Amino acid sequence: MPINVFNAALNEFARKYLVVGKEPLSSQEERLFKVRFNEKVAEFIEQLLLFETLTLKVYGENIPLTVLINTFGLRGVEELLECNGLKFMLWSNEIVYTKTHIPHIIPISTMGYSSSVHSDPEASITSGLEWLKNKPSKLAIKALIRKAVNSYILPDNSLTEKAKNATIQHYSENRLVDFGLNSKTDIMELDENKRKVLGVICNSMHETFVMGNYDLSIFNAEDHFLLALDSFNQIMQAQIAYKNFYEISKIEKVNSIKELLLNGKISIKQALKLRSNPASLKFRDWLADNLNTAKSREEIINAYVNSLVKPSGFFRTTSARILKPVSLTILSTYIGSNFANPNIGLGIGISLSIFDEFILNKMTAGWTPKLFMTKIIKEIEKK
Repeated sequence: MPINVFNAALNEFARKYLVVGKEPLSSQEERLFKVRFNEKVAEFIEQLLLFETLTLKVYGENIPLTVLINTFGLRGVEELLECNGLKFMLWSNEIVYTKTHIPHIIPISTMGYSSSVHSDPEASITSGLEWLKNKPSKLAIKALIRKAVNSYILPDNSLTEKAKNATIQHYSENRLVDFGLNSKTDIMELDENKRKVLGVICNSMHETFVMGNYDLSIFNAEDHFLLALDSFNQIMQAQIAYKNFYEISKIEKVNSIKELLLNGKISIKQALKLRSNPASLKFRDWLADNLNTAKSREEIINAYVNSLVKPSGFFRTTSARILKPVSLTILSTYIGSNFANPNIGLGIGISLSIFDEFILNKMTAGWTPKLFMTKIIKEIEKK
């Protein structure tokens, strides 16, 4: 099943640096803006290459859309919308906490926004486009809005109340101790700092419920409080798949896609073109189907090797069974000498003969994930 990643980071970054708010940027934040912006863009493109769809959290004006147009160009964004690579989740509800103590009142409550930019996709898009550097023609804007509106998701408002109730339940069951919240203190008697922590947890719980409800996955779960919601295992798929992908990158001794972008080995335009490459499409499917659950390094290696040596292919023939010991040694050279697998000889320094190449071609006939890892990524590194 394709992995659909929930991305809240771009919205937070865009609003922090582009919207003048109550808290002005520090001098250090201003100095680091370009570095952090490049990192965000590289992370975003890496996710685009590894996962089928990115669903961006949008709060009011769709400023992330403007950032993407300024970065990828209008046509680049339109192509992502057309191929279902980009969607938007319009956030119209949130959880707030009371800054002052109010006796006998639970310190978290839900709040909904009814303004057009928070409830109407077209208004959200139109207002967000005001941040564009160079505005396209009215006709181009109209075409873009039509495509972007079709990519909007309006989350179920009832999930906000559900998140609030779940947070209160977790507190009463003393399951928030790790966050400094002990149920020995009545929830209505928490000090301001702990009320704030409770509010952060509740908003994170809200995102968790939304992701679970819309089959979304999260790329970086360190900032989320999943709180043993076992029924929402799918929201961890993106992070797990990426960690497993990173292990394969180390095995093949290739840089991450993010590093290639930051080091100027590949341009943004080239990366977007690479996303539609058939090898990339198949790699995303393979990653989602084979490496979306937690695995040990040995399991990752086995999954990778199994994808190179198909059970229904060459090894099922009589001649293959005879040649298997030799062929596996050849395969180890083909994959790389970084595999710590006792069943596969390292074969360092072996040169492939015509016969060896024939066996290898039979074993790896058709597409394999190695085509993406070596034929594409390693070729980019050579540039």
